[in-house]
Amino acid sequence: MQRIGRFEVLGHLASGGMGQVYLAKTTGLGGFERQVVVKTLDVDDEDDPYVTMFLDEARLVGALHHQYIAPVYEVGRDETGRYFLVMDYIRGETAEKLWKRATERGEPLALSLALTIVRAIASALAYAHALDAPDGTPLEIVHRDVSLSNIMIGYDGGVKLIDFGIAKSAGRATRTQVGTLKGKFGYLAPEQVLQKPIDRRADIFALGVVLYELTTMQRAFVASSELLTLERITKGEVVLPSRHDPKYPRGLELIVMKALAVDPTNRFQTAVELAREVEAFAKRSDVALGDVPVAEAMTAMFGNGRRLATGTKRISQLGPVAKEPAAPEEIQDQELTVPLDASSAIVIECELGAHAGGPPTVTAEIAHERPSWRGFWIAVGLVATAAVIAIVLGLT
Repeated sequence: MQRIGRFEVLGHLASGGMGQVYLAKTTGLGGFERQVVVKTLDVDDEDDPYVTMFLDEARLVGALHHQYIAPVYEVGRDETGRYFLVMDYIRGETAEKLWKRATERGEPLALSLALTIVRAIASALAYAHALDAPDGTPLEIVHRDVSLSNIMIGYDGGVKLIDFGIAKSAGRATRTQVGTLKGKFGYLAPEQVLQKPIDRRADIFALGVVLYELTTMQRAFVASSELLTLERITKGEVVLPSRHDPKYPRGLELIVMKALAVDPTNRFQTAVELAREVEAFAKRSDVALGDVPVAEAMTAMFGNGRRLATGTKRISQLGPVAKEPAAPEEIQDQELTVPLDASSAIVIECELGAHAGGPPTVTAEIAHERPSWRGFWIAVGLVATAAVIAIVLGLT
């Protein structure tokens, strides 16, 4: 029996940047049993900065108590010295997996499902954005990683926002270094890409991307390369939803495009405003919101969800689990760090070792100020050439 602290491990769920995620259970008197998710850190040096980041996440999420935010129950170290935190187990799938399943089947998601999800996450963000410390000091929380893959949808119709690992907060012990960009490329707000100061409106932009993708079944900004994706975001180059579907509701399109405004002052200024607009549109359009339509959609896509957990792997021993190479279409979902220099040059650091089987890391630069297409394509060519070299080196 494998254990992490007092928790019995049932299987491996996923590998993160610096740790693992397991499905586990705890038991008690009278046959009490509860399934939980245990997130571990594959670092045992107390002075490692990742330890501080890990504890920051635990402390931050531990202070959040909201129906649409997955709670953290416990944080600790086991007998081997491994850090771990224990979170609520949501029997369901990510919104990303739901979106992909629907896309594979060629079936659009119901508006009732999409709007229920977005309203719930907007409510969660509104709560987090407005939260104060016990002494009344504003925590100024910004999630910074709102995306389909960080929204859990339960088979019972429940919706939860997860993963505050890179959240910005006035109460965190760690600070993002100047010139470092965190998050998933397809959901970054323009001000994040350009390394301008960010606030809660960056989360509203990301939630706007979620709303766009759930209602059009198309990616909002993702292009053939990370460079092109970032350029599309900063220029606001997004196809109108009604171009994908002439029957797309005009009122909903206005909501989506306002959330995706390049200038933060032209967006919804709070998540509460976005939630209210979504609710008002649903009421005008006679679209039912709530757990029932979500649960029905989950059953239609995945069945009743009574299996242990989709993607869970039985394990014989604890420890780092080898990652399988990501499929090309999934690379856009990876968390990438994009350093930007003081002159606002866009620098793409391609960690090809994770995707091509080899160790090389390749960096390409593009000046953001008055970029030329010649320089752009030269940079793309450099990345492509370096990628080929990296693959060859990885195979030799």
